[in-house]
Amino acid sequence: MENGMFDENIRMNHILYDAKVGLWSIEIEEGRQERMYADRAMLELLGLKETPTPEECYAHWYSRIEKSALGLVQKAVETMAQGQHGEISYGWYHPVTGKMYVRCGGTLDQDYTRGLRLWGYHQDISEMVSLKKETEQLRSFNESMLVSLKELYFSVMLLEIDKGKIHPLHLTKEGETILTGGPGMESAVWNIVQFYHPQDREQLQREISLENLQKQQEKGNRKFVREYRRKIQGEYRWVSFTCYFVTRAPQDRRVLIAIQDIDEQKKQEKEYQKYLENRFEGNMEILRMSLKNTNIFEYFYYPKEEKILLPEQTARYYGCKEEYLDVKHDFAKDLVDMEYYELFCRVHEFIRDGGKNDYFYYSAKRGKFWCKCSMSSVRFDEWGNTVFAVGIIEDLTRQRAMELENERYQSLYKFTVDSEYDGIGIIDVNSGNTEVKVARHINPRRSIGQGKFEEIKMRFIDLFICERDKEFFRNRVTLQRVLEQIEQTQEAVQYYFTGNEEYGNRHKLITVRYFDEKHTKLFVCVRDIELQIQAEADNKAALQKAFESAEQANRAKSEFLSKMSHDIRTPMNAIVGMTAIAEANMDDRERVSDCLNKIKIASHHLTNLVNEVLDMSRIESGKMNLVIEDFDLTELVEEVMTISQTKAEEKQQKLTLSMAVKNRKVMGDHLSLQKVFHNILGNAVKYTQKGGRICFQVEELDPLHQNYGHYRFIIEDNGFGMSEEFQKKLFEPFERSGDPRVESMEGTGLGMPIAYNLIQLMQGTIQVESELNKGSRFVITLLLPLQSEEHQKQEEIQEEKEAEMVTFPGKQVLLVEDNELNIEIATEILKMFELEVVLAFNGKEAVEIFQSREEGYFDIIFMDIQMPVMDGYTAAKEIRDSRRKDSKSIPIVAMTANAFSEDVQKAIHTGMNDHLAKPIDIQLLTKILSKWLS
Repeated sequence: MENGMFDENIRMNHILYDAKVGLWSIEIEEGRQERMYADRAMLELLGLKETPTPEECYAHWYSRIEKSALGLVQKAVETMAQGQHGEISYGWYHPVTGKMYVRCGGTLDQDYTRGLRLWGYHQDISEMVSLKKETEQLRSFNESMLVSLKELYFSVMLLEIDKGKIHPLHLTKEGETILTGGPGMESAVWNIVQFYHPQDREQLQREISLENLQKQQEKGNRKFVREYRRKIQGEYRWVSFTCYFVTRAPQDRRVLIAIQDIDEQKKQEKEYQKYLENRFEGNMEILRMSLKNTNIFEYFYYPKEEKILLPEQTARYYGCKEEYLDVKHDFAKDLVDMEYYELFCRVHEFIRDGGKNDYFYYSAKRGKFWCKCSMSSVRFDEWGNTVFAVGIIEDLTRQRAMELENERYQSLYKFTVDSEYDGIGIIDVNSGNTEVKVARHINPRRSIGQGKFEEIKMRFIDLFICERDKEFFRNRVTLQRVLEQIEQTQEAVQYYFTGNEEYGNRHKLITVRYFDEKHTKLFVCVRDIELQIQAEADNKAALQKAFESAEQANRAKSEFLSKMSHDIRTPMNAIVGMTAIAEANMDDRERVSDCLNKIKIASHHLTNLVNEVLDMSRIESGKMNLVIEDFDLTELVEEVMTISQTKAEEKQQKLTLSMAVKNRKVMGDHLSLQKVFHNILGNAVKYTQKGGRICFQVEELDPLHQNYGHYRFIIEDNGFGMSEEFQKKLFEPFERSGDPRVESMEGTGLGMPIAYNLIQLMQGTIQVESELNKGSRFVITLLLPLQSEEHQKQEEIQEEKEAEMVTFPGKQVLLVEDNELNIEIATEILKMFELEVVLAFNGKEAVEIFQSREEGYFDIIFMDIQMPVMDGYTAAKEIRDSRRKDSKSIPIVAMTANAFSEDVQKAIHTGMNDHLAKPIDIQLLTKILSKWLS
């Protein structure tokens, strides 16, 4: 294979082959085409089977360099041309295997005068690069390995040692005739020995016997090589038997036997042996240069003297001496861990006794290194014993770590198959060859294994599929139809079936998709979907139930809308009617006052109706949030009682309050809690007959947690009561009792659902006991955080100030509002507190007015939210972001109809200080003004 410069390096090729290193020389002269001279290893690395001219060799190498690396290669050549050592790693496209990665380096030949001559080496480093991708390419690797074996060897066989059976993987026509029927190992050797030289037959039968191969494996050998002469096309040619030992399990030991024609190699070795010996020293210099800056090191073995010499860099790298005078008792013990000591010695003895080359793996320095050692005999005596050999030690520690990682991924892959799938398979689209792996938990009564698609399909149908589904898979599921479906839909194809009785008649799903981008293979997986099918059935039943509930809810909503129409029109009619009466009696002050009072009552009722609908809408959409604030529990209860007391007195009812509270200063959403008490206590008053009794009891229980108060609220009446049937629906929206006494009264059917959901949000409990015509009893329990003592004192001081401060003469207010009626109302109310009011009709105008006045001019801003041009949130942010000194400190109060808890939170988060809901509560406004203007 050499092309003229390295003919003497045939022996050196054995030394460098395992290291995947080729040698080259490049000549560059003005006016002539560039030339490359390559040794046999280099030509093989370049993928050249025929011997090229030097010009062809250079063009072949240069044209296949990865485009992005050409500049780096040229730079390395320039470095070498300057007399320095140059080296580069780059991508190169092999004509057979495709893209590979190589390390290339060299230096200038100073004695060459006709131009430039560069000497160097070319090492295949694809293994290190590809190890990172190995996990994803395991199956492709196995297939390509088999193809490579067929190309390199004319016969490949697999021997099962424990069974004594041999399986042909790739044979000559003669071998196919001899091994047909799958004979045992001994008979196979007996049959093939007739093709070998009479002088080699006895040795072949002895060395390639089942007994000797067992011994070789038991000794720990991973590879066993022997050479014999075989008759091929009428003449005897040298062939090598290479035996690779694999142990999958204690009772599953295997040997891969590969037979290769090495006659040309033997002839070349013999022809160039003497010539190579004369040039050995020069070649060793090239070897040292090629191994420089790599993790590959050499050493020299002189068997007759039992002497080992290590170059300085080898000794330094492995922490050894440079000379040893006893291989077994000195060198081996210093370099090799004891686990591999015998193997190390055995290989050196094999080389000593005339073996040409061998390799082995070992760990060194107590596991610090994992190495591959390749031994090659270079010089022999007249009896064929080795007198000089070269060892190449490659540090594979990093690659070993990658391999262990790959093994971990393989274990993970097996676990995934066994836990997630019933089985997986790969189908070759062109040949139909199919390979199947069944999960361990399936444990079929017989193996499915490998075979053609139709054969594997029929086995699968027989083993797993129920009788009802078998016909479909026999007739409708063919490889051609599967491929057509995938091409039409460009998606995975799925088939459902039910397993047979042996596997519990469970539902299964088969998914078929392309395995690779070239669409040469299909990936098939079978999954158990019984739980999914059951879940779907449960979901269907749940959906049906939900549908029926929705239908019922829709009916309830329809009834609710009908009643709401009536309930809303009633206060609306009162407002419109009273307004007309007032206008007709403007001179009658008493009559006008009476009309305004009734309009106020109707307005409050209408507001409550709207608020209840909006509250329920927020609760059902999951947008109801709590705002945690400090409040006085006693004050809250008394406020609720004050509102309800008026209505109770109208019906001549006795409404009593009993309180036993030690810790009244608490934290929580006081508006939501107030709403709960309003709804329940309001219902008690509404649905209790004239002259009835209603009791509101508040008591503090023993604490369950530190810094939390434990409270129980009981609202009890002797009113209409509720039936057991209605109590089951009491907390459902839009539900109202069918009691004729209740139907005639105003109500939305939302008060109790709102109260229930708010208590749930507060992580409390609500219970109800009721008996028709005897009354009802509601019990609420809550845990409320307690305020700190210091905070309570501050609140008391603030309350005292609020009681004193009722007017704020001279204080400037910026009122931002776009609705004229709201402006009139707000202005009049603010003037009641002797405040000076400046108006802005939208957010943009408010920002401009604020920035136009001197710093500190305004004492407080009341900001509407929904406005044209610029909304209140944006305006507040722009005021806060302005560079005025008072922009951060001026109080901004949101004044809006958006009164939900989340609206309060949003106002605070966007830079506002407080929140005042419309319509304006004078008492709350007083607190806010006292808080920020005192």
